[in-house]
Amino acid sequence: MKSVTMISWELDPFYIRGGTAYAIRRLANQLTGLGIETRVLLPDWLNVRAGNGLTPLLMPIPLKMRAEVRRAPRVLQCSEFCRAALEAVEQISTSAGSDAVIAHGDEGAMFIILRNGKRSGGPSVFWLHSLYDPPISDFSKNQRQLLPSRSLLASAVMMADVVVTSAGILKDAQEFEWSDRLKELQNALTIASSGHRVLTVESMGCLPGVPKNSHNKLIPGSNLENLKNVQARVTHSQKLAALGRLAAGATHEISNPLTAILGYSELLTDIPSLSPPDRESAQIIQKQVHRAQGAVNSLRNTLRNPDSPHPIPVGEREDS
Repeated sequence: MKSVTMISWELDPFYIRGGTAYAIRRLANQLTGLGIETRVLLPDWLNVRAGNGLTPLLMPIPLKMRAEVRRAPRVLQCSEFCRAALEAVEQISTSAGSDAVIAHGDEGAMFIILRNGKRSGGPSVFWLHSLYDPPISDFSKNQRQLLPSRSLLASAVMMADVVVTSAGILKDAQEFEWSDRLKELQNALTIASSGHRVLTVESMGCLPGVPKNSHNKLIPGSNLENLKNVQARVTHSQKLAALGRLAAGATHEISNPLTAILGYSELLTDIPSLSPPDRESAQIIQKQVHRAQGAVNSLRNTLRNPDSPHPIPVGEREDS
């Protein structure tokens, strides 16, 4: 991994609204410490300038925002920021390239949704810092139609290639019943975890699973190996998603002719004048079609729930 692009509403020391600014700066410092070029896309109203302890590998990039957006509700400000970030990422992927794009928190959630299906610039990583899920009522009708859920965070979790969150948030999602709109986020996190798309962190400002010594200090050298493992998991998850889409399309295309074959063979058996040998042949066709449909349904169930065993009887032989 040579370069990463991050989408962030805040970054220490330019704009600090809470702990997220410090967490993102720590994460950026870890990445640059591994020799990874790290771009951080920020709203242009922040005081972004050289200095402030920046290294040559850490590059904050202000994105031009329309003046009227500053007076809009916060969710619309974030939406406009994500739109500008999407254009910037496309430009970066064309010129310099990026191995991954990380969008942070509820402010970056719309970026994941807008970028859905686009792979230039690396996989989409959604970094879920908290459970604050802003209402979507301020979004336009067209924006709301982009969301696969009534929850902004749940939609981002569903559309991201990889989700990073704290071990505590994931544990709560798996063990407790969340209320109201958070149920959709809980469901999305659980499904993403079962699909091996969730990485957990000890601290929101650390890379997933970064090893530490007995003094709670990061172990030099091990970070790079861990980052390579994370990148491998991202790549593996992308391959599985592509395979899933291919298999889903295949099951649909196979099911249609099987249904037609079954229907015509049943019509044949309904013909009174059909000879016994021909009737037996039609019944054999029906039996084999049912067998093929069972295999297709088993594959479809496996795609819907990859952790449950659904054996596909592709190698069975029958005497008929």
